[in-house]
Amino acid sequence: MENVEPDTPGMGEPNPDAAKEPDKQEPDWKALSRKHENRERENWEALQKANAQLTERETAIAERDAQIARMTLQLENPTLFDEDTLSQCKATTPEGIKEWGEGIARIAEKLKAQYATAEQKTDQDASGEPDKQYPPDNLRAFVAPSPVPSPKPKGPSPQDLYEKARNSRTIKHK
Repeated sequence: MENVEPDTPGMGEPNPDAAKEPDKQEPDWKALSRKHENRERENWEALQKANAQLTERETAIAERDAQIARMTLQLENPTLFDEDTLSQCKATTPEGIKEWGEGIARIAEKLKAQYATAEQKTDQDASGEPDKQYPPDNLRAFVAPSPVPSPKPKGPSPQDLYEKARNSRTIKHK
């Protein structure tokens, strides 16, 4: 028999190549874990930032829609809905503002009817002077007719602007 020497070192001998080159087949699990944790953190921060921007924009859209609804009420009946009257509205949605305005309009119609009835009764009085105590001064804005009709504004109506803005759902920042 011939004496054959193996290409690999023996059992008791250390392999000098093993210390130099780690196994390239095995991935570095710790490095991959850190990489994915960092990516997760970055994604979470981006999500939080996007949610904050979305909330900000939704709030701006809701405020704009409410303002358009108030302007529409004011345009439909300027003597009934002035700034002081509209400031009493606690509704924040366009539908809520519209319902509130319809309720105020119904009250105003009832007061106008009562005022007309009271005027007819005072006209029949001997003095001929209308009763100046009815309605009370704080309700006169609801029943007094507009002295001068307001001119129609130029351009699109608030209702058209409202519909256009609602359909677009975009906010233009200056």
